Amino acid sequence: MRDHNLDPKTDNEMLTEGKLKELGFERYTWEDEGHEYTDHKLQTERIAIEITNLETVELTTRGQYVKLDAVTDDDKLEQLINLLTK
Repeated sequence: MRDHNLDPKTDNEMLTEGKLKELGFERYTWEDEGHEYTDHKLQTERIAIEITNLETVELTTRGQYVKLDAVTDDDKLEQLINLLTK
């Protein structure tokens, strides 16, 4: 899990819990092999956007996953949601 206190990114350059909540994401916490993970998920009629530990963004449609490395901050995430839902 990334330590945001040591991360060189500024608050404007990362995904934030508050913005995800504002955008309608649901938060889930789960554990696997002694590691705790936090997922955020936004489900629409056709797609799901899943974010793990505020780091990894994946787009899911019909069981196919696409990792979106370019989505690294709140603004890019909001742009993606707007493109997919409007």
